[in-house]
Amino acid sequence: MTYVLDKFLGNTTDFLRQIRRERAVELSFEGFRFIDLRRWMLLTQYPYTLKTKIEFDRADPRTIIMTNRKKMLSMNLREEYCLSVKYTDSHYWYPLPKRMLACMKASIRTRDGNHNVLT
Repeated sequence: MTYVLDKFLGNTTDFLRQIRRERAVELSFEGFRFIDLRRWMLLTQYPYTLKTKIEFDRADPRTIIMTNRKKMLSMNLREEYCLSVKYTDSHYWYPLPKRMLACMKASIRTRDGNHNVLT
C-alpha cells in the first residue's frame, strides 16, 4: 500500500518538491528550517530566500450559520510577503569551535612546514 499520490510517483522533480514542501510545514516552528535548507543546498535560491506570513480575517461567530461555522471561522486566508533574505555561499559553512581548533593546531601544517596557521 502506497501513501503517495500518483501524480508524485511519475516525476522525481514533483516528488522532491512535495517532500520539501512537507518538510517546510513540519519544521516551520521547530527552528530547523534553516539547517534543512542548507542541507538541500537551497539556502541562496528563490523562493527559499523569501519570507512570508499567513494572514486571515477572523469571522464573527455570532453571524455564522451553525452548519458552516467550522468552515467560516477564518476568512480571506492569504499569504503576504515580509522580506527577502540575502544569503550567500558562506552561509553553508559552520564556524569551527575554538576547542576544536586547539586540538587541530598541532596537526595542521602549511606547504612550507609552518605549524602556526591557526594563531
